Amino acid sequence: PDTKVLREHPEMLLQDHHGDTVIAPAIPSNWNNLSYKLRSKNGVIIDVIIENGELSKATLTAYADAEFPVYFKDRFLCRISLKKGETVTI
Repeated sequence: PDTKVLREHPEMLLQDHHGDTVIAPAIPSNWNNLSYKLRSKNGVIIDVIIENGELSKATLTAYADAEFPVYFKDRFLCRISLKKGETVTI
């Protein structure tokens, strides 16, 4: 992946609008392997690993109380509920 593109367009890696958190909503299909860490508006820091085009691991650490659904691209994964300081891996 082009790191300049990622810095300029973080919404390719994470979107958190309307209460949903979407991991990798707009990454190109040829970006099969990447990892990144971003701060979400929904109250968590998300550390993501994508391998062979699929979500290998996502660790979410709450910097505030947070509750929201999580998607990978357009696929629903789970609903998260965390208190400040808690961590969950999906």
